[in-house]
Formats: sequence, structure tokens, C-alpha cells
Amino acid sequence: MLHPQSIDLSLGRIERLLAALGHPERRLPPVVHVAGTNGKGSYLAFTRAIAEALGKGVHVYTSPHLLNFHERIVLAGPHGSAPIGEDFLVDCLARAEAANRGELITLFEITTAAAFLAFSEVPADLLLLETGLGGRLDATNVVAKPLLTAITPISIDHVSFLGDTIAAIAGEKAGILKPGVPCVVGRQVQDAFEVIERRAEERERFDERSATEDDLGPSVRRGIERRESLEYAHRVVGAQHRDRRAEPDAIRAAGNRGQDDVR
Repeated sequence: MLHPQSIDLSLGRIERLLAALGHPERRLPPVVHVAGTNGKGSYLAFTRAIAEALGKGVHVYTSPHLLNFHERIVLAGPHGSAPIGEDFLVDCLARAEAANRGELITLFEITTAAAFLAFSEVPADLLLLETGLGGRLDATNVVAKPLLTAITPISIDHVSFLGDTIAAIAGEKAGILKPGVPCVVGRQVQDAFEVIERRAEERERFDERSATEDDLGPSVRRGIERRESLEYAHRVVGAQHRDRRAEPDAIRAAGNRGQDDVR
């Protein structure tokens, strides 16, 4: 049963549903989890283009869609990523609905559960996972150990749900940080950066070790602009296969494809 409110931030419902589905969120490809206010689409487009230039299979979860619902769930395939097919989408949604057993659930939550089913059943090298709203209580924030988290520039955003100050909003979005998982941070105003830095330090204290340069760099990076994002995206998708690097021309071509996707 759909929740009477279109947005009701909580993790309880999605955790219950994923447990009923056998925890597909535990069987995902390596995840890059992205939150922020501005630039998430650009970051995802560049990372996807570079990963595919390196021959990687990439799943992508974004919202909202532009033309049709299928765009939210993009699956890796032999000829590159493409939106989920109609039959598979209906099947995943039906299984999620059946497992929910008539309990209250929001549209985004049940869509996320269906997406995790699809992502767990189709092979890929990377999953680019965009938050829907905020981060700390977002339905996507159920992956215990992503490969990487990223926070793009934060500004005033959904104040009725996230708070009416930059610091409060940054605190919600920094909720995607995980112990021992590196985070790429886009250019931020000082209030936002201080909150993210503090949250990173809190998370690091719970980890047995700090992220090292070989793990993709310090836990928090500052001042990432679009050109730098290309470099970091390349490092992300190449982290598991460091002996295989794309030629500079391939990286430039991937960057151009990412810019085309942004447009």
C-alpha cells in the first residue's frame, strides 16, 4: 500500500522490505553512493562514461526520470548501459510489491527495492547510486560498505525535510559517509565543509584503519571542480584493475561523452 505521503524519510520500511526480498542490497556490484544538491548528474555521467571507456559494465540509479520511468534504473549490458526493459521492470516491481504484503511504503522506497533486485541479478562492475533526497534517511542508504561515497556541492535544498540551514542540510547529506570508505567532496561553502569534515572524523574513529592513498585518497577531499572530477572518476573505476589503464585519448573521449550526457 502506497504511503499517504509522497516523502516520509525513514529507513525502517525499506529495511523491512529488503529483508523480505532476501537482502538484494548485499549482493550488489561495487557501489559509488552520491549525495549533494548540485552536480550529481554531471558526476554520474562522467563516471559512467569513463567506466564504460575502460570496458566496465555500469548500473545507474537516478531520480527523477526525464521522459519515462525506466530511466531511473539503468542496467549494464554487452553494448553499454541502457534503461531497464519493460518486462523485467514489471517483474521486479511485482516481486517487491508481493514481499511488502500490503504494508505502507513510499513510491521511492518500493522503486529502490525493485532496482536493487535488478542490480543484484544482472552482472556489472560498478553501480552508481544517487540518493533521492538527503542521505542519512534516504532509501538508498542501506549499503553497508560502498566502494566510494561522493558529496557534490550543497546548497539550500528541501528545507521542510532537511532543515533550513546549510549546516543542517549538510549533516543530512553527510549521513552517507561510512567507516573506512573514502569520500570525494565537491567544492563546498565553509559551513557545509565543516559539517562533512566533522562527520568524516566521527566515522573514521569507528573504523580500524583510515583510508589510504591506495584506497583512492584521504577520507575527505576538498575543492573538487568538474575537471578534477574526471580524474577522480577515472581512479574510482580503475581502482579494482590498476594494471589496466585507458589511453589518454580514451579518457578524453569518455569525458566528452559525459558532457554530452549532461547536456
